[in-house]
Amino acid sequence: MINIDLTDLVQMEKIKYSSKSQLARINTEAWASKHLKCQCGGDLHQEENNKKVVDFTCIECGRQFQLKAQNKKFGTVLTGAEYYTFIEYLKNHTMPDFICMHYEMHNDVLTVKDLFIIPGEKITADVVIKRKPLSETAKRAGWTGYNLDLNKLKMWYKRLDY
Repeated sequence: MINIDLTDLVQMEKIKYSSKSQLARINTEAWASKHLKCQCGGDLHQEENNKKVVDFTCIECGRQFQLKAQNKKFGTVLTGAEYYTFIEYLKNHTMPDFICMHYEMHNDVLTVKDLFIIPGEKITADVVIKRKPLSETAKRAGWTGYNLDLNKLKMWYKRLDY
């Protein structure tokens, strides 16, 4: 377990964001870009915000990664983002590795509790669960997300040292 004091970063980002989930995203991405490396040993370059499916790219080998971070233990499903874009990555065999981080945040100190990676090549159509589209009255009506069935992926987890 490692503690990272993010007080300065959090204070800067609070000016831009008021949402706890946005602050958590900023903090966990900052932690990952500072502390994680690709399996080839290369540093991870953080992609621009809101890039579809990919959060980091290895500057040495080009391997891509998506960070999934949450402040609770991972259960049986991993909540994804937009379904149709994800399926295109799957069809094109360009699925990134998924870095899964369980963290706690207290007084602007991020503590990573668990960290594992799911190789992108192990993510197949049979582990993708299409979610129901948002209702017509929703702000993003018709938007469809997905979940990943972690029960079918557990055999591929690789714990990461951090």
